[in-house]
Amino acid sequence: MLPCRICGRSTVVALAEEDRSEKLPSYAASAAGLLAAMGNEKRLLSLFIMAKGEIRVRDLAFRVGLSQPALSQHLVMLRKFDLVAKRRERNTTFYSCTDRALKLIQLLERWVENDMLSDLNP
Repeated sequence: MLPCRICGRSTVVALAEEDRSEKLPSYAASAAGLLAAMGNEKRLLSLFIMAKGEIRVRDLAFRVGLSQPALSQHLVMLRKFDLVAKRRERNTTFYSCTDRALKLIQLLERWVENDMLSDLNP
């Protein structure tokens, strides 16, 4: 979320505090779509694998445990939200995470690590 140009707070917080709530539903809808795209375990696993670097689609399908047609459906959803990039080289298709996806994955990793650490230190 981009910070407000005026106050530096998150855009959503600034909109809510300034009672410009007519824009909040569009922010919520956009965030819900993004979370839905990442909310599937196989899609999230695919993103984690692709975060390590570009991978052939057949290798990704094997590592995720899906057929190539099933994986392709998941990749379409991820591409719709600009989370993965596709590159073709002759008869081979490669996928990789976009910068946007890498930032989200780093955020998720920190959140999961903090959550796991808090479980260890009650």
